[in-house]
Amino acid sequence: MAQRDLSAYGETIHKHVLPSGLKVVLHKKNGFVGKTASIVIPYGSIHRAFHTDDDKGTIRTPKGTAHFIEHMIFENDNQDIMASFRTIGASINAYTSSDETVYYLNTENILPAVNKLMDIVFFPEFSDKEVAKEVDIIANEITMHDDDVDNTLHLAMREAMFYKHPIKDPVLGTKSSIKKIDALTLRAIHRSFYHPARATLLVSGDIDEDSFMDALREHPIATKKKKDIFRGTIDYLESSEVKTPEIDHEADIKTHKIRIGVKLGYSNKMDMADAKMTEYEYLFLLDNYFGETSLNYHILSQKGLINDSFAFDATVSDTYGYLSLVADTKKPRRLFEQLKNMLDDISSYTIDKERFNILKQKTIGQFIRIFNSVQSANHFLADHVIANIDVFDLIDRLNAMKAEDLKHHLSSFKPSSRVYVHFHD
Repeated sequence: MAQRDLSAYGETIHKHVLPSGLKVVLHKKNGFVGKTASIVIPYGSIHRAFHTDDDKGTIRTPKGTAHFIEHMIFENDNQDIMASFRTIGASINAYTSSDETVYYLNTENILPAVNKLMDIVFFPEFSDKEVAKEVDIIANEITMHDDDVDNTLHLAMREAMFYKHPIKDPVLGTKSSIKKIDALTLRAIHRSFYHPARATLLVSGDIDEDSFMDALREHPIATKKKKDIFRGTIDYLESSEVKTPEIDHEADIKTHKIRIGVKLGYSNKMDMADAKMTEYEYLFLLDNYFGETSLNYHILSQKGLINDSFAFDATVSDTYGYLSLVADTKKPRRLFEQLKNMLDDISSYTIDKERFNILKQKTIGQFIRIFNSVQSANHFLADHVIANIDVFDLIDRLNAMKAEDLKHHLSSFKPSSRVYVHFHD
């Protein structure tokens, strides 16, 4: 068992590895009501091609396969899986992102709930009958997402940015791509990415560690050493040059919506902990330059170019990264021109150290307050554990960050890395 002294944060986290390779992280919250468990799988929508050492060699899968298998984990010809969790007092759900799939539950009855969660995640039944039924269900979900204009705007920006990287494609896939998914494909995915040695079980709450771990070791997945045929994903690294600089799209909307994207270039795969730190550096830089207390925000607001919808974001992972500015506006051309000029000028910007320090301490405080909730803490840890990121190391690194650390990012906003997307009626 591995443990780290987190007394300064008032937290206790112990880590175990079962004989099968399954990693178990126990986040002990003595005296707290409610328990949350997550199984985190390092398989997301971008992992569409990978190598194995069996006779299949390289496997390429349709768009939306990661999200499809998430749905199929809950399907079984012989039982209502959701109802079976309710009978033991547990609520269960899941989500798929670009980089991971997470199955999670909330309960007071933690051991039987975790046992059942491991049953469905590691021993699923993929039948062609259930796959065919799920195609129609997910097609309806895709329709709902297509009707969400903000979601479509974001996807249009990513499609314009990237040439080949799968981040350009929707997590759900398309109505045509999901028809290509079959039970055989799902079994190949499960054999490779859902191997216990690649997964992490994260449990948060008031737990008797010894009795919980003793009981957990009795589960079949704890001792079953499965052959590991997975040999890695096929990664796509792109320069900062965008595919399509401008997108103009008609939509059934009453106001103009704009999004400006800035693509980050990659020559090498980035360490995930470094990627997460880079993401926060860009977020702090964007806040310094465009945040509500900045001069630029004041200028845009005074000219009537933005309203409360104006926002910015940064997404940085190991093989892709991008920044975005988004707004609803009545003056799209003027706003585009103003933001273009501001982005042209950012390379000579001097970081406001006082505002940087205020945001840094606010961010660290928000992180620490997350641990006041068992469920929120579990989700926060789950979003970092799969990339082997210690969130408390991250907090320490944030605390040590200086305004000067943002300066080298000022050169990332060159015109060739930008995408301008305009949705209008």
